[in-house]
Amino acid sequence: MTDTVGWARVEPPGAYSLRRGAWYPVVDDTASTEVVLDITDRLVVIPRHHLRIRRHRPECFSVVVRSEAEPNPVRGKPEDVGDTYAVCPLSSSRIRLSGHPDHLICPECGHRFKVAWDDMC
Repeated sequence: MTDTVGWARVEPPGAYSLRRGAWYPVVDDTASTEVVLDITDRLVVIPRHHLRIRRHRPECFSVVVRSEAEPNPVRGKPEDVGDTYAVCPLSSSRIRLSGHPDHLICPECGHRFKVAWDDMC
């Protein structure tokens, strides 16, 4: 992976086939209209206006609410996280949400983070 100069999440969610709620490393944000992201060791150029960019890695779970119109490719399988789920800021794992927890522990990386219900993290 190349050096990270920030973190970005695609907006609207799911654009460019990127995972909803996941933050990706920014490796170049010097162009005025485009940003280069490192997506699984592959450099991808995304228009700047489709990204929410921050300088530091998020420290909260992102909350994703899937609309009824969106397909759920794993519905009925054990990995189905439902229509509302959290995304770990460290591992990008999806976690089923039950209730309205303030914090979650990621089953993949074991870290505990606040849940960003207000998207302010």
